[in-house]
Amino acid sequence: MSVEELMRYFNLSLDDLRWYLADLMAFKLMELQSDPYELTRYIWSGELESELYDIVDRFLSQLKTELEQERIDESHLHDLFKEIQAKKTSRQEAQELHNES
Repeated sequence: MSVEELMRYFNLSLDDLRWYLADLMAFKLMELQSDPYELTRYIWSGELESELYDIVDRFLSQLKTELEQERIDESHLHDLFKEIQAKKTSRQEAQELHNES
C-alpha cells in the first residue's frame, strides 16, 4: 500500500499529520527549555523556521522516499499511523473537554 492509501485506511488527514508533527516539535521545544541559550540559538538561527516550513509535505515526502528505497516497510507505517491515530483521538477528546468548559 502507498502512504496515501494507508492514510485513508487509518482515516488520517493532513491536519492529523500536522497535529502529530506539532506535538513532536512542542516536545522538542520543551526539552530545550532547560537550556535557554540553546533554545534562543535554535530560534535565532532559523532552524526552527526551517523545520516548520512545509513540515507536512516534507514528512510525507520522506516517508514515500524511505518506503520506495525500502528503508522502511509497510508495518513501520502501520505502527507510525497507529501512533498518529492515537494522537488524533487524544486531540479530539481534549477538544471536547475544552469545549465543555
